[in-house]
Amino acid sequence: IQPSRGNFSDNIIYRPGAAFIFGPGAFGWFDGHQEEGCRVRFEHDLPVHCTLKKSGDWFTAPHYWELLDSPIVVGSGVKVTTRNVGSAKHEFVAFGNIEGLDIEPFGNMVQKITMAGLELFGKLPYEHYIFFGDFGGFAAGLEHANSNRIGYWTNNANNTRGIMFHEYFHAFNVKRVRPKSLVNPDFTKAPTIDSLWWLEGVTDYYASILELRAGLNSQENFLASMGNGSQILNGKQVALRDSSRRVWEQKGSQGYSFSYYAGGRYAGFVFDTAVRVESQNKYSLDNVMLDLFKECGDTKGYDESRIKELIVKYGGEKMGPLYEGLINSPGGVDVSSWMTRAGLVLNGRRLTADPNADETAVNTRKLLGYSLNVKM
Repeated sequence: IQPSRGNFSDNIIYRPGAAFIFGPGAFGWFDGHQEEGCRVRFEHDLPVHCTLKKSGDWFTAPHYWELLDSPIVVGSGVKVTTRNVGSAKHEFVAFGNIEGLDIEPFGNMVQKITMAGLELFGKLPYEHYIFFGDFGGFAAGLEHANSNRIGYWTNNANNTRGIMFHEYFHAFNVKRVRPKSLVNPDFTKAPTIDSLWWLEGVTDYYASILELRAGLNSQENFLASMGNGSQILNGKQVALRDSSRRVWEQKGSQGYSFSYYAGGRYAGFVFDTAVRVESQNKYSLDNVMLDLFKECGDTKGYDESRIKELIVKYGGEKMGPLYEGLINSPGGVDVSSWMTRAGLVLNGRRLTADPNADETAVNTRKLLGYSLNVKM
């Protein structure tokens, strides 16, 4: 079976003792039949790992999009560990170069990651979720609604927590919180999206936040990593919106000499800080994310203007010009006033605590990255 082009466009990957089946490449695209229910059966008694519901000998999906978005691992050459968080079952399914692999630390990491997601959103949007671990595979990740696939380059779970948090957060931001163009898309056409900076970059920001809230990182390291992003946005040649919208022209996220991953990550931090400052810590970027999650659900998408509307709703009128400067314009934006009011000093790429900050600013700094106990 010949793979198509791209890092994650394989049809079927064979590993020792297991096969990974990637829906779009393996099942194709049946135009006009996307709304129809689907079922798959395997003519053998090997173990099958996927999030499709099982009915007798069949694995079923309510429509074709879910079938294509549900990877499947078949074979006995796997290691599996399970964690129940909230009302959902979570599995870590390891395949590939797994000889000598202790899978339990990865299961423990899954528990911490999913607990952090549950604490933020208040509920989990699935019943069953799988972390597919392709050990020795291409070192990157791909999200699905009820699973993710990551190529693991190490047997040390702690060294992979960043990408695990990132791909898991996509279960919320991308697979549920998404623009209208990504709701039941036509897989034969490349969508035009203005907000990849939000879908990928802000996901990266929340991966860092959830690490912090799970006790896997310190606030000092968190703030230091945010400072590294300041130069990215200050020197951007095009608007973040355009780097998202024109990604197909540049053939990847690194076009225009900067990445909408890194740019969006720093933009998320700036918006979070500014909303906290302007609202006197009544609100944060969590409120924006939770509103989008509630509005989109499983079947709807947001208008591209909705993100700005919600940031202004929670941070006030000053957020409008800030949004225009960070997202819709090239060049830099002066964010020093918000950093100062958050008890921080931004000097080049260094973001440090201001020893002369007043009590209000110090309190805001202590809260940065942490939940303000927002409830939906």
